[in-house]
Amino acid sequence: GRINAQACLHPGVADVLLDLLDFSGSEVYFHHEESLVGKTYKEALVSYNSSSVVGIANDSLILINPDAKTYIGKNDQLIIISLDDNLIKINNVSEDGQSQDKKIIKKYKTIIEKPKILFILGWNNAAPIIIDDLIGYLPDGSQINISNGSKIAEKYIGNLKDTKNIAFQYRQGDIRDREFLESTNISTATNVLLLRSSLYEDHEMADAATLFTLINLRDIRKQNNADFTILSEVLNSANADLISVEKSDDFVLSEKIIHLMLAQLSENPSLNEFFNELMQPEGSEIYFRRISDYVDISHEVNLTTLVEAALMRSETAFGFRLNKETKDKSSNFGIYINPDKSITRKFENKDELIVFAED
Repeated sequence: GRINAQACLHPGVADVLLDLLDFSGSEVYFHHEESLVGKTYKEALVSYNSSSVVGIANDSLILINPDAKTYIGKNDQLIIISLDDNLIKINNVSEDGQSQDKKIIKKYKTIIEKPKILFILGWNNAAPIIIDDLIGYLPDGSQINISNGSKIAEKYIGNLKDTKNIAFQYRQGDIRDREFLESTNISTATNVLLLRSSLYEDHEMADAATLFTLINLRDIRKQNNADFTILSEVLNSANADLISVEKSDDFVLSEKIIHLMLAQLSENPSLNEFFNELMQPEGSEIYFRRISDYVDISHEVNLTTLVEAALMRSETAFGFRLNKETKDKSSNFGIYINPDKSITRKFENKDELIVFAED
């Protein structure tokens, strides 16, 4: 449920999580670096070329994207994203002549998040968890529109207490029906979350109903020249693979992501605290930001410079997304996690930096 809440609001988050979980790319490790004891988090970030520091862990707490001036204690471990734990090798980037080019870093500007118009279609036991987290994530002035055929949902919505300046609207109907979907004004949505239905006991029937609604949603979007993103939930991971994804901001989520998370936890139980911290509305989450807001993209730039630019905004950068590859599934939709910090690249206007940030 918490994965759904983050992934539907921040397109690309599910792709990043799968990349970190599937054992084929970079993964999350806990690593003690004696030479960095007494150094700051900022110094640790630029001390690795082929690994990305994203936090600090000790016996009492997990800190994802802590303050840049946070000192690393003798019992602390760094939370690091790396291709393999054997590749976590300090190389003092700043001493290798690859220090940040601060001339091309832009001055910090406050990012004001616009209100969202969110549609939740369908209902299951995870829906209350999702809605509770969404209330924590959504900016004031947002709308949550809920449509399904569940009387349980209607009762739940009616008992919701006012917590923020977020408007709720509930409509009962068959979300598989094209006419009903259009009557909800779904073409005005910014984000759509399509939940697997609890009305079907059979997994295949539930997935078939989801697919039917998804086909209608994509056609409505195309016919109305709308720009909403779609996060769909299916039960059978094989069905998820069969449903072609039109763009990186659409994602078909299956229980595969939970199975992978459990597999990771079986190898490293310490990751449980990391995932718990990451999946809460409080603290830092994964965001995608325009690189052109951080640096002058008329110049070539390496990730070390982007890490420095992100730090000036109290963020931790650990990857990027190339806009020209967002429809290319073979290129992981343009998402690059933990790229080599020393390699310089020329970015385009819509390319995005992947960061951990509080908002």
